[in-house]
This record gives sequence, C-alpha cells and structure tokens, in this order.
Amino acid sequence: MWSFITIALTHGEILIDCKSSNGWRNAIHLPYGLGMDSAGFSISAHSVSLMAKDRLNSEEKAPAFVSNWIETTDARIHCVSSGEGPLILFVHGFPSFWYCWVRQLEVLRHRYQVVAIDAPGAGATTCANAVEPYRVSALAAQIHQLIQIVAPGRQVLLVGHDWGAALAFAVAQAFPEEIAGVAGIASLPFNQI
Repeated sequence: MWSFITIALTHGEILIDCKSSNGWRNAIHLPYGLGMDSAGFSISAHSVSLMAKDRLNSEEKAPAFVSNWIETTDARIHCVSSGEGPLILFVHGFPSFWYCWVRQLEVLRHRYQVVAIDAPGAGATTCANAVEPYRVSALAAQIHQLIQIVAPGRQVLLVGHDWGAALAFAVAQAFPEEIAGVAGIASLPFNQI
C-alpha cells in the first residue's frame, strides 16, 4: 500500500489532498487568511495530524500506530509510535508534521521502535506564545525530556529533516550520552549551540 498527502497553500486556503493505493481519498480545504494567527493554523494542522494517523491505521485490525502526547516543561508534544526494539526518533522540518515520515515508519516499525513527533509549534503539539521556547537550546531541552520519558536509560537514534535535522544535531551536541547516532537530511550547515 502506498499513500501520500499533498499540502498546498493557494488562494487563501490550505488544500490537503490524501490518497492511497487502496482507494481512499480525502480532500480538505481549510481557510487560511493573512490575519490568521499561529494558534489558528496549529488547530488546522492538529486536525490534519490526527486524520493522517487514523487513515494510516484504517486497514489494520489492531492499530499499527499509537498517538500520544508527552508533557515536557514547555510543551505538550504529540508523537506517533509503533514497533519494538532500538528507538529511532524522527523530527520533521518546516513546514511539516509527523506524517512526512510515514514511509520510513512503515518499513522500520518491524525492527525498531519508531517515534515521529510533531515538533513544538507544529501539528498537534502545543504552540508557545513567546519566543524563548523556540530557541534551539530550549527546543533541544524539550526533545531531551521527551527522550527521557519515551526511552529512559536507553540511547536513541535521531533522524531529522531540514530544521528537524538542525534540532537533532543540537540535541546530540547538548546531550551526547543519550544519542546512539544522528542522521540529518537536508540539514543546516552551522553549529546551533
């Protein structure tokens, strides 16, 4: 089974088109105006994030993916997880949410515990109303807290794309004892911490 989501910002709305080889298709049109704040966009992204998880689980008797929220000091982080074994934590770039990793999650969940997050301020994760929680050091601390909750006493593999890669490298720099490895895809070339 293949599936994908296309997201486009056009003519004052967000078009989200979901398709798969088994025939389901769902198109959503969300209003998006210049006056829309980050909370309004986050609510829309939250709905899309949860819909994607439901669509992914729709063909299986027992859910393949579990949706959770992890409470950290500065955020309530939404994550989708599956599988058992060594942990791989996926961090998306901008603008995206956990579903951008769906193909990797599908393949790797049979040999690993896979966790894909909605980064702070994206998808179903809470949005801060201040700038400070979005500083790289604060974001790295949030991911570190998440790792301590999801995989206490275990090292994890971090995989990031775009700004998610920059964040993955920042976590590895700040907390190397908890990181088994880092993969950065289309990452930023400068030191974050």
